[in-house]
Formats: sequence, structure tokens, C-alpha cells
Amino acid sequence: MNFKSTKIKLIISLVIVFVSVMSFALFSQVCFGSICQSNLFMNNLQKIILGILVGALFYVIYSLFQKK
Repeated sequence: MNFKSTKIKLIISLVIVFVSVMSFALFSQVCFGSICQSNLFMNNLQKIILGILVGALFYVIYSLFQKK
């Protein structure tokens, strides 16, 4: 097990978590206004994007444990 590569993967996964949380917060702020609240498509798009980000995060964590 290479400690340096594991550390780099951990940093990358933390960056992905931060980006996904920030983007979800941004989407929530943008779409909880009166413009987007009635728009069902935008709400579904938000859920799809969050799902993709969470899936990518789980994949990174899984690959990190696989290479250990």
C-alpha cells in the first residue's frame, strides 16, 4: 500500500464531497426562489444531479478501498 497515493485519493474524495455539497447548496438557493418553486422539472433535475454526485462520491470511496 502506497501511503502517498492513498493520501492523494483521500484529498480528491474530500474535494468531490465539498463540490457536491456546495453545488447542492447553490441549486437549493437558486431553486427555492419563487421562480423555480413551481417548476417540477428543475426540482427533478436537482435530484438527478445530486444523485450523480453522490454516486460519483461512492465510486471514489469504493475504488479507494479496492486499491488498499
